[in-house]
Formats: sequence, C-alpha cells, structure tokens
Amino acid sequence: MKKKKMNQTWGKSKHDDLFRQKRNPALDAKGVFKFSKAVADVFPDMAKRSIPSYQETTQMVLDLSLMHLKKILSSTFVPAKKARKSLLRKTSKTSSTPSFNIGIADFGCSRGGYALQLHQKIHALLQQSLLKQKNSLSSLKAGKKSAASHKVDIYGIDSSRPMIAAANQAAKEEKKKALTKSAAKTNAASIKTVKPKLSLQFKHADIRQKDVFSFLGKQKKKQPLHIATMLYSLQFLRIPEKKQFLHRLMARLSDDAMVIVAEKTTMPDKDTFSQKANSTSANSTSANSASANSASLSENSLSSEVYAFFAKQHSIFKLQRGYNILEVSQKQHALKHVIHPLSFEETAQIFVSAGFSYPIVFFSWYNFTAFVVFKSDAAKTAASSKATH
Repeated sequence: MKKKKMNQTWGKSKHDDLFRQKRNPALDAKGVFKFSKAVADVFPDMAKRSIPSYQETTQMVLDLSLMHLKKILSSTFVPAKKARKSLLRKTSKTSSTPSFNIGIADFGCSRGGYALQLHQKIHALLQQSLLKQKNSLSSLKAGKKSAASHKVDIYGIDSSRPMIAAANQAAKEEKKKALTKSAAKTNAASIKTVKPKLSLQFKHADIRQKDVFSFLGKQKKKQPLHIATMLYSLQFLRIPEKKQFLHRLMARLSDDAMVIVAEKTTMPDKDTFSQKANSTSANSTSANSASANSASLSENSLSSEVYAFFAKQHSIFKLQRGYNILEVSQKQHALKHVIHPLSFEETAQIFVSAGFSYPIVFFSWYNFTAFVVFKSDAAKTAASSKATH
C-alpha cells in the first residue's frame, strides 16, 4: 500500500524502456546519460528498478526528517524571563506569537517524491500541533513556556529543468487533491480549518554552482537549513566539487541541522589507500605495525573480488526487475563518465574534513549506503567564534 502511495505522489510514471530504443532520448550527442524529459517521464519506474530498496530508503529518510523536525519544534519554546519580556513587547504590538523559520532542502530532488511526501507529513504534524497548543499572550504573561508560531519552508533543488517541471506539476495535483479533501472535511464537520505556515517550492539550480543557495536569501539575512538531504545526487560530483558544495552547505546550516545522504559506493581508490598505508607505516616505530599495514594493502588488493561481486549483484538486481542484459550494459556505459562514486571511507573522510561528524549509517546494500551527519562540535565553535568577531 505504501508503494502505491509513493508512485501517486510522484505523479504518473511511464515504463522505462529508454535503452531499448534505437534513438535513446536518455543520451546526449556523445552518448552520455542526461536527465532529459524522457528520463523525467520514466524516473519513478527507473529508480525503483535500478536502485535497491529505493522506496524503503526514501521512507527511512522521511522518518528521520520527521523525527528531527519534531525535536526542533519541541525545543523552540520561550526561554528565560529576559526573552519573555522581549516577546511580550513584540506581541503587544503585533498580537501574534514569535515566529521561527525552519528550512528544509532536498538537493537533487528529481520529480519531488520525497519533498512532496514530507510536505504532506509536516502539514498534518503542524495542523495537529496548532489545534493542541494555545499560544496566547496571557500564557506568556503567566510566565509559561509557549510554542512559537513556526514557519516551515521546503525546497526541492535539481539541475534538470524537466525534473523540476514534473515536480511542479505533481505539486499542483497534490494541492488540488488537498483542497478538495479539506473542503469536504470542512463541509462535513462544519469546523474552521487550521492552516499551518508551510511552503513547498521547487527550484532549478545546479549544486556545482555558487548561487545554488540563492533561494535562502542573502548571506547576512539568510534562512538557515535545519534539514538537508542528498539522495543519490552527490555521486554526480567529482571530489573537488563535492568538497566545494559541502563547504558552502556548512555555512548555510543551523547548529542543530541534520544532513541525510544516500550514495552509490565503490572500492577504495588503490593510490589513496597506498598513500595512507605508507604514511602510517612511516610514522610507526614498530615492525609489527609495518607488517600489519602491508597485510592491509594485500587484503585491499584481494577485496577487489568482493567489490566485483557487489557490482554483479547490482546487475542481477536490475535483471530481476525486467531490464535485459543489453539495457544494463548500455546504461552502465552511459553513466560511466557521469557518476563518480567513492568508497564509504573516502566519502566519510570528505564530510569530516568539511566539518561534519563521522557518518551514522542507517542503510546498506552491497554498493549502496545511506547515512546521517551533523555539524561537528569543532565546526560549531568555529562558527560561533567567527560570528562574535
């Protein structure tokens, strides 16, 4: 039942047979894979049949996002007496409760499947919260803690215009359904509908570019991101591009932000591994340690068989879901110069170097991994020190 809901949220999807066609609309003039309109039309079917546990992983990301959002919502209460006095001065003029802007961004949103589902879940969550909570001025005067009036902005970012067009179309359809459902409920129960402050926007932007965060406003008046997701999108960036993007992302995150990533992984780079092993060996004064490093390097060479097995299992996964051998082979060739996967260890190192905590893995399937990271304490301290100066 959940699978059916996910497909409906994405909008109608055609069956993916692009790599059976003589003139493949998924390829550019050089035969390289591109996210064309044809790919956007079949993407839900393509993802489900190409990425192991795609729907289940998306559901996990939804669960994690909602868990973190609930934590943020529950922690944004009116704090000490000094803050309450400030709030009372504001509310005496505006007769409204303080507002906290919460930003959520999905980078590489494709047709907006995750963002649309998250929007639905948050709408229900905020609506329920507004019905239960009483954010009255009298409660502030009584010195009681009161939840703020939260505004949640969800952004879907993608470099493919056809994907963004499909996402916007799906959002329109969902809005129409929601309005019809809301009207029916209101008429039936004769109650006043509570409308949460919630927005969903899909933006065309490339995460390789500096202006990818322009949707958040200028740096000085920026809206911080509390949740950022990258589901099988970072793998399209080369290492320098990954580092640049994560550096820019770090500057846009709130201190309590959660970053969720899903990636295709591969075998560790042999040269990188050799450098690490040699470096460790040079710094070691023990012959046993040097011997252990040599053994590790040998094991790494032998482990190529295991990683080859992982790749084979992925091909079998696609064959079991209706793709033929020619389709699998042609798509692999088309993606060869487009996807730049790293090993989990190399990916973790890049995140840690950018100021994030070590990744917490919540899903793994052969050569696919999904994990969560936060701002490291050192990064928070550095940001705080920079702000004070």
